[in-house]
Amino acid sequence: RELPMLDMAIQMEERRSSVEKHQGTAAGAADDRRRAPPRSNQALQVTHITQDATTGQLLMQKEQIRSKVFQPGWTQPKYTVEQWGEIERQQAIEREAKQSVSEEQRKEEPRRYDQLVKDGMEDRADLVEASAAIDQAWDDWKDENPRGMGNKMGDRGDRNF
Repeated sequence: RELPMLDMAIQMEERRSSVEKHQGTAAGAADDRRRAPPRSNQALQVTHITQDATTGQLLMQKEQIRSKVFQPGWTQPKYTVEQWGEIERQQAIEREAKQSVSEEQRKEEPRRYDQLVKDGMEDRADLVEASAAIDQAWDDWKDENPRGMGNKMGDRGDRNF
């Protein structure tokens, strides 16, 4: 039983070695085209040449590339902790000013009468009239849309029940 398997393994090995010999991938087949580059004592020099979009002048950036060699690959911070704290403080002051302005403007906007009473502004006639209009519009909407008139999903399922 094992003899035919061994014969087949030998045949496969012979085929593989003949294919490698013809393709040049065998261990003994040396390729002359793949020689190592000659060694030199000088360091590798990179010169990046670009063209300025506005003037069309060629720019050689050897020094710029050389200066970026030992730079980290991530973005460095632009501000110190103290500078960032100052920026945050200025933004907080601006937000507080905007918020106080918007709160003052909200006090002058019309709203429901019960909210006017809560804020103690029920004696201002213009706000009372505006709140009466808002309350009237709300009452009209409630009359047109009584409770339970929404989508009751009546068209779902079997109607035989």
